[in-house]
Amino acid sequence: GNLASVVMRYKERSPIRFSVELPSLLLILIIGLALAYAQKGKAHVQVTTLTMHLPATARNILNVATSVFFLAYVAFIAWATWHEALVLLKDGIRSIEARIPLFLPVVLISMGLVVFCLQIVVDICKAVVSPSRGGESSQDPSIGKAMDRATKDQ
Repeated sequence: GNLASVVMRYKERSPIRFSVELPSLLLILIIGLALAYAQKGKAHVQVTTLTMHLPATARNILNVATSVFFLAYVAFIAWATWHEALVLLKDGIRSIEARIPLFLPVVLISMGLVVFCLQIVVDICKAVVSPSRGGESSQDPSIGKAMDRATKDQ
């Protein structure tokens, strides 16, 4: 996009409009909607160096508690994002070059966060209903053990 804009600017004296703006908006949307997908696949980073030494029941309780706090945090961000979208809609704010109504990508981000919240709720329910599966980390515990050994050697 940027190369084409530079070529058009120098050759035709007319850059491609919104060649930077549109990819930026699309990237924000991709990230917003990918959060729930990563949560479902357990692709977010987990640091289990301390929790892997706890009994399974304690790990599950800690997993549920931190998931509830995280759910509250993400729900608040989703609500704040939705509120911002309403303000953008009311004020009629548009992007500078493409004149895209900015409430549209913000609404999609908020919707992505709501789907993320729903996936967190599913994970909490799984951990409560089936503690042996939901409370266990999908990470290889040997990774944490190797890290513990490395820190002891220092």
